[in-house]
Amino acid sequence: MTLHWHGVDVPNGEDGVAGVTQDAVRPGKSFVYRFTVQDAGTYWYHSHQVGHEQVRQGLFGALIVSEPVFAEGFDQVVQVHTFDGRRTINGVAGVSALTARPSQVVRARVINTDAGPLRAWVSGAAYRVVAIDGRSLSGPTDITGKSVIVTAGGRIDLTFEMPADGVARVDVGAGAALVAGGAAAGPTRVASSTSSPTAVQPSWASTRPRRPATSTIGSGGGPAS
Repeated sequence: MTLHWHGVDVPNGEDGVAGVTQDAVRPGKSFVYRFTVQDAGTYWYHSHQVGHEQVRQGLFGALIVSEPVFAEGFDQVVQVHTFDGRRTINGVAGVSALTARPSQVVRARVINTDAGPLRAWVSGAAYRVVAIDGRSLSGPTDITGKSVIVTAGGRIDLTFEMPADGVARVDVGAGAALVAGGAAAGPTRVASSTSSPTAVQPSWASTRPRRPATSTIGSGGGPAS
């Protein structure tokens, strides 16, 4: 296998395209990916050898390079993937809890690990698109009542302030959502999404999704490996 990085500026030999930029790592062997990440942002990585099977089954992960200026906010990874026909957030289908507090600023880092586009939106508060594919936007404005498209393999960072009643919801379609305040459905139950004027809610198979494996990359402030 090899690892390919989305949005990270890495040396060509670390890019993970087997047979082009590096040789595939064979069973029982190892390869150390070592580089310095220069820019803060939302990135992800995945297997690039037989990737159509390995990524589908969960060989991927998020790589978040945070900014000190956001230290007081609530930083939430929203990694979207379809397992066995059911859309999940961080490996969990249906609706799960977002533990942000009232008046806290939330940064929802939506990562689309699927092979097709999806729509994301926030209900209960106005939101802004502050970054696309790891790059900050200049002068974002408030969005209400509309969804935004996240392309296949793409990332979009949404920020919003939790309302005083503490109730808000981040949706990615097909019944997958994070909810703060109120009653959230169980993590394996597919619930209907809140209203969205443009989002399409398809029906999915009822098989239970598998959770992706969790990987740790690098340590402290040093280079990733």
